[in-house]
Amino acid sequence: MSIPSQQRAAVRQGVGAEATAPIRTVDVEKPGPGQILVKITWTGLCGSDKSLLHNEWKDFGVSMMDASKGIAGHEGAGNVVAVGKGMENKWKIGDRAGVKCQGQESRPS
Repeated sequence: MSIPSQQRAAVRQGVGAEATAPIRTVDVEKPGPGQILVKITWTGLCGSDKSLLHNEWKDFGVSMMDASKGIAGHEGAGNVVAVGKGMENKWKIGDRAGVKCQGQESRPS
């Protein structure tokens, strides 16, 4: 399977209540050690995405992670298209995977 070098994503533009998430073309990163790359076939945006995009939780110390590069969406499902070092015995190309970004190692790609 050929992995494209770029993808389309909703990327935060601006800060606070005026922030928007226009669709942009961004690079697809290769998975690093302990990571897999999932081609997302389903995702959605929920209320927490809106709150993160508009920085509504700043008083609670919660903000969009730097690792996300401003890309909206943190829940989805798809197929594994690349496997990083150390994951070869846990995942294989074509496996179905669910994605829920909860830490700095979760990156939409």
